[in-house]
Amino acid sequence: MTRMCRQMRIRTAMRTLIWVAVTVLISACGEPAAEEQICQLDEVQACPCIGGGQAVQECAEDRQGWGQCQCGSGEDLGEDSGMADSGMADSSIADSGIADSSIADSGIADSGVADSGVADIGAADIGGPDGEVVAGRLVTLWAHRFEGTLGPGTGLQPGDMETQGGQGFSDDGSWVSMGGWLSKTLSTVGYNTIEVEYFLTKAVASTCELNVTIDGGSTWTNVLSDRGDGQYTLNATLPASAEGERRVELRWVAVNDWCWMNDIRITALETGGR
Repeated sequence: MTRMCRQMRIRTAMRTLIWVAVTVLISACGEPAAEEQICQLDEVQACPCIGGGQAVQECAEDRQGWGQCQCGSGEDLGEDSGMADSGMADSSIADSGIADSSIADSGIADSGVADSGVADIGAADIGGPDGEVVAGRLVTLWAHRFEGTLGPGTGLQPGDMETQGGQGFSDDGSWVSMGGWLSKTLSTVGYNTIEVEYFLTKAVASTCELNVTIDGGSTWTNVLSDRGDGQYTLNATLPASAEGERRVELRWVAVNDWCWMNDIRITALETGGR
């Protein structure tokens, strides 16, 4: 046999082997593998029920699993006892969420601005025409700039002041105490938060006091007692005992040396009780 013939036979044999292998692979890929079967048609088995007891379940038509456990009404393991019975629809937001305890119940509408904010002491209270009694409105009971005179001043309760002892006026017209006192009497009925403001100039060694009485001078309460260098504005709030009184007397006095005083302003908040 010639060399050429041997080569042709070898090639033919190899082609045959390759064709057989390809045919086998195509056959193997074309046939799907048999699916594993969990159970057989008409086969049944026991299954547990909610709340105790047992029932049965049948093999599914595709034999790949078991069907619904055939418990009584409300005891099935399937759709009858799922989320629709005890899930979100029963105890979700609609029952105990925002609708019950949210802003509508305890938020701004209950304790916010509408209850204790601007609506109570806002623009409606501090506005209004002059002379109208509106709760919470800031008013000037009396004010005066000394220009060598004791009054009558301006405000809702104008009138002269009273003096006694060593006192007089400075070159610029400020009132000066050299141990004497200056007083102003007014009514605080219908008012609270009474504030007193004035400009003070004094000797370094002197003590300048502001005192108040509501019983005609039987007892006095100290409101301010300044021992500084002076040349500043002082202010203070009268004690609560001086609110709502028909006769409140304020008295300024110098101790040890002289005190100059000017630009008095007495303000208060109206209570609407006059």
